[in-house]
Amino acid sequence: MTSLFDRLQFNFDQTKFGDGTTLSEEAVNTIADASTDVELSDWQLEDLANNTVVTTNYFVNPVANVCDSLSSNLANLISSISTLTVIDSYSSDLLNSSINCMVQIDRFKSHTDNVSGIAETTASDTIPCYSTAMDTGQVLLTILNKTDNISNSLPAMGSFTSIFIEPELNANNTALGSNCQIYINSVSSNTTNLSSSQITSIKTVVDNLNSFLYNRWSHDWNFYGNSVSLLNDYFKLDNLNNIGSTQTYLIDNYIGTEKIKTDIANNNVVIPVTEPPEVVPPPSYYDYFNQF
Repeated sequence: MTSLFDRLQFNFDQTKFGDGTTLSEEAVNTIADASTDVELSDWQLEDLANNTVVTTNYFVNPVANVCDSLSSNLANLISSISTLTVIDSYSSDLLNSSINCMVQIDRFKSHTDNVSGIAETTASDTIPCYSTAMDTGQVLLTILNKTDNISNSLPAMGSFTSIFIEPELNANNTALGSNCQIYINSVSSNTTNLSSSQITSIKTVVDNLNSFLYNRWSHDWNFYGNSVSLLNDYFKLDNLNNIGSTQTYLIDNYIGTEKIKTDIANNNVVIPVTEPPEVVPPPSYYDYFNQF
């Protein structure tokens, strides 16, 4: 059997601990009971033991390649414009648009790395990643199924739209590549022979790509942020359901608005929903085992 303990590289004469490592029978039984919740497949055990738990072993970004190609096309265009002895105003505008679009591609790529699971991001209420967006969406679906009769996975998938647009990205990349090449081929002796309308046409292609990428990743961020906000508001209101006598006394006599007094008195419909899983890293087991 593969040993996870070997990964810890323990190297000490454990007899020097004396009785310090001996657990009571009750403690051993408690740990044994708790360990039944640990479920590992053979491949998971192998990866843990070999220290090969890397996100890229399990996930891929389906739009990574086209993002790289978009960046390459724009980099070639920027390089070509930069060789001009005198950069005319239209080429200058195209250069600025291209640089801005490069920034947008980086943002889009970073977002799709996050939601595809290959990037290890920290928990955030505004920036979606694979685990937090999925957990939030699944809990939200429970509420929306009750309130809006939604019985599909849109509440979970709404933060992942950017990884479903590869055909559109490829079409943009084709248009971008051909237009970039038009400009590159026009440069001779550090000058371009393109007309202002031709350069403006290329700039339009770049600007359209910029807008397309921004609209997509910002939608995902907005959807996720709204989902988190909706859940937070739900659980705030959920705390006002089935309140005890002490809370009722405080609300009725000291801290409650007329609205909440009326709403509670009307006994509005309650939609029970399980608290969502934490999106922060799990706590250490140190405090648990320290009791033994």
